Amino acid sequence: MRWISAVLACWLSWQAQAYTLFVHDRDLLSVEIARHFAEDIARLAGLPVSVRLLSSAEQLRQASAAIPDSWTIGPATLSAQHTGALTQRTLGLLYRVDMPLQSPSGHRIGAIEDDAGYAPLKAANPDSVFVPYASSQTAIKELAAGIVDGVIAPMADLTMEVTRWQINGLRFANWVAQDPIVIHHDMNPALSARLDEAVARLAPQIHDFEARYLLGQTHPAPTASTLPWVYLIAMGACALASLAVLWAARRARRQARAASAAMPHRAPEPARAVDAPRSDRGQAYLNEVNQQLQQEVMARQAKEAELLAVQRELNDAHERLAEQVRTDPLTQLANRRHFDEVLAREWRRHAREQLPLTIVLADIDHFKGYNDALGHPAGDECLRQVAAALGQAFNRSGDLVARYGGEEFVMLLPSSDAQDAEHQVSRLQDTMAALNIPHPNSSTAAHVTLSMGIAACIPMGEDDAWGLVEEADQALYEAKNQGRNRYRVVAA
Repeated sequence: MRWISAVLACWLSWQAQAYTLFVHDRDLLSVEIARHFAEDIARLAGLPVSVRLLSSAEQLRQASAAIPDSWTIGPATLSAQHTGALTQRTLGLLYRVDMPLQSPSGHRIGAIEDDAGYAPLKAANPDSVFVPYASSQTAIKELAAGIVDGVIAPMADLTMEVTRWQINGLRFANWVAQDPIVIHHDMNPALSARLDEAVARLAPQIHDFEARYLLGQTHPAPTASTLPWVYLIAMGACALASLAVLWAARRARRQARAASAAMPHRAPEPARAVDAPRSDRGQAYLNEVNQQLQQEVMARQAKEAELLAVQRELNDAHERLAEQVRTDPLTQLANRRHFDEVLAREWRRHAREQLPLTIVLADIDHFKGYNDALGHPAGDECLRQVAAALGQAFNRSGDLVARYGGEEFVMLLPSSDAQDAEHQVSRLQDTMAALNIPHPNSSTAAHVTLSMGIAACIPMGEDDAWGLVEEADQALYEAKNQGRNRYRVVAA
């Protein structure tokens, strides 16, 4: 009997024990799963549970280690010991439409530092520069400002923040990563088996909930575009209800008149004289309701048209701002930042397709002396004229002419070898001679001249695009040392 009593006491104390469920408060999908399914999992597994939200992945690890009877809902990277997968957390890559990218490779990527998948993400993409952020909201705003090239975070977080702040010009790349959401635990094998069985029984409901959550359908609400139809349907319902009331009233009056006719000692009441005013009042009420609903529908449509016009103005302003970010204000050519972005993209494409890529660096000879003699306004006008000449000489589809800095310009020539570049450079020299911009302080010629360096190669995957720029710079240096007003070619 003592042995039975001891076993019963242990069993009762175990049944009264409460197990703690920890969840990262910024992991929105895990929080929603815990909110909707924690009680079901606990009921099926027979584990009384209390839910606690923590603000960091490190707190999750410390709390689950400090409290033996605990479990955690979160990514599989939190711990090595866990039950079967509840669902898959989808990581998405968000970028700006004016700076498209399809993978994080080779870019500055914002990510949530406190997320459990941050360290594995960095390890899987060693050629990317990861910028840590405390929240998806901050990362998305800095992406819109151009501080980072993209943001990687759970798809549910990104979708919610973009919708909440109405940020235009952002798109999702085709790149996605799947991170299993699991239940981590530190329990004995018997409890673990019961937990696994409960999760397996709830798996279909959890998967269905995740799909509806990512699509924003867990709490459906009518959109603005459907509201006019709602008003029209409501108007029709009111009209039908009013007609039904009128029909019932007329039927009651007919029955009353029939009953009065069966009683000869009572004279029939003048029903028509009474019915007509009531019918007129009912019709007037319906007309008034119909008019009010039509006015509300027209006001809603006018408001929607106004919002669409404002949206178009914001999109246009965003496009103009993006163009200004990529353009040099003095010469109206591409700026250094835009050249760097295009060079990285073209380098990868030419390495993949094994096509030649050429860079031409040009420098205005004795430009400091030109400014000293004629002043900076004249120097600015000279830069604009040289920029126009460069645009005329390098005008093939895909050619990019950019101001590299000061009096230096750079030309990126896709699918071109050194021989193609020499033809265009020769045409540029003829154009500069025809312009005949006077240069009072040049020891090379009486007019403004250019020194240029040409470098061409077929990119290889392990090479660096900036090596080709350095080769073109070396060729430009040789052209200056050999007398200026000429070009030199380097086969990189």
